[in-house]
Amino acid sequence: MILEEKLITLRKSKGLSQDDLANKLDVSRQAVYKWEAGQATPEISKLKILSALYNVSIDNLLDNKQDIIYMNTPKARYGAVTVKKSLDDEAAEKDNTKLLPDEEKKFKVRKLVLGIANGLIIASIALAVLFFILTGIAKSEEEGANNATTMIIFAILFVVFSVIKSVLSKVIYPKVQLARTYYNQEYDKAVNELNAKYDTVTMLQPDLLAWFVYDSKSNSFGFYFDGEMQFFCPINNYACLNVKQYETLTHVEVKYFDQTGKLSVYEFSLSSVRMFWIHETKTKEDLEINQMQLDARTKAIVTEIKQRLDIEKSRI
Repeated sequence: MILEEKLITLRKSKGLSQDDLANKLDVSRQAVYKWEAGQATPEISKLKILSALYNVSIDNLLDNKQDIIYMNTPKARYGAVTVKKSLDDEAAEKDNTKLLPDEEKKFKVRKLVLGIANGLIIASIALAVLFFILTGIAKSEEEGANNATTMIIFAILFVVFSVIKSVLSKVIYPKVQLARTYYNQEYDKAVNELNAKYDTVTMLQPDLLAWFVYDSKSNSFGFYFDGEMQFFCPINNYACLNVKQYETLTHVEVKYFDQTGKLSVYEFSLSSVRMFWIHETKTKEDLEINQMQLDARTKAIVTEIKQRLDIEKSRI
């Protein structure tokens, strides 16, 4: 995290406006604005005040390779940290691809019918090509006319089969692949349960039944998936959260103090490649664009979670 990002996050964590901070540092609001815009760097005397105000070292503020690390974080036992399994476990998404039995039957029927239609389309093209190769160049006008008639027939068949496939795709259970009733049921059940218990409920990635939650009553946060809370940690035990982006992979590391006071790490990865999208007409380019958009959205969500945790930690 670069200096200007740290300055913005830390100021907001204290509930200060740029004017408030300027008054504390005896500088103009424009000076604070330039620091946070990356147009200028605070002089050493101001960095010392910022360090004391925000409880972070000057070295940490100036090190663009480090996230915010608060000073004097006691390694003590504040509360129990629940750790069951990582989000990397296949169980996190095993139900995402599951359809209800009747949906599964409809999906198979749809796949079979559209497969036959595709086969007829390909057959009409193949027969036309084969006919053209075997007949060669017509030796008479009559043969030429017959060949032309035959080719027109194949063209008509191609158009007819294509139209039939288009109609069938809209008639034969057109929404079975989008409904994902089992997924929707699990989603509704989880969201209703989480919203009833926690103040903040944030889905980590679309089509993945996994959430970040925050509970202001116990001042704790966690990650929920596979039908239960897999990681739950009091904010007192929280040290920092790191986000790393590797093309289509967003890797998250949560550093926390366990019950013994030892600094531990809970980590998981989110990737658009893991999505269970079912598409019929999506091209490779379309899928790549979707993945890029999803990766950017996922990183933004996790970064927002990080800022929330840093702010809550600073209030202790």
